[in-house]
Amino acid sequence: YSQTLPGAKHSHIVIEHLPSQQTQLINHPKAKLSKPLWSPKETKLAFLYRHDAICRIYQTPLTGAEDHNNWQTITDCNQDSQPTLVFSPDGNYLYFNDRQSAQNGYQIFRVNLNSGEKDIVNQPITHGRGNYQFDISTDGNKLVMLNSEYAPNSRIYTLDLTSSKLQQTAQLSYLMRSVIWHHDNQTLVHPSPHPAYELWQSDLNGNKLTV
Repeated sequence: YSQTLPGAKHSHIVIEHLPSQQTQLINHPKAKLSKPLWSPKETKLAFLYRHDAICRIYQTPLTGAEDHNNWQTITDCNQDSQPTLVFSPDGNYLYFNDRQSAQNGYQIFRVNLNSGEKDIVNQPITHGRGNYQFDISTDGNKLVMLNSEYAPNSRIYTLDLTSSKLQQTAQLSYLMRSVIWHHDNQTLVHPSPHPAYELWQSDLNGNKLTV
């Protein structure tokens, strides 16, 4: 988890081994570290690094993660972004979203972690907030995207990662703030409309199935 101490200008990442309660600290004297993300095999950790105008996504093996020399740059990002980070289930790609400025919408990219090649995925237009949240199904076959061109409305899109076929499944009258796939690879889990006091399971058409 990411932690900022009271009065501190920097934040760090704490990894806690739950059975023993032993902790491992990842920090940097100048930067804010946030959004830690386990790799699928839990041998590496990706995280967001921020210092002044620098926005960068790193990964590090857990062994020796305290040493900055073990950190590997995945990609840079814009200083006005708060990217979502998602590993593909096979661990070969890291997906993230980025925007050119605070006035631009988010676009979703992926980085091949073996070659370092970055490309952009097929996605809807990025006016407004753009494609501000997304997730990959646990079988690795589909991407779900939340798109908002006009606040507070949002749309749900799915992308077949094999065929690159993009489909809009819902248009909602509220802003769905975040989303993840359910383990069934068919439905979604997300906060209820604002003010969000519940977590809902919904189908791809945005219809609530259960709380």
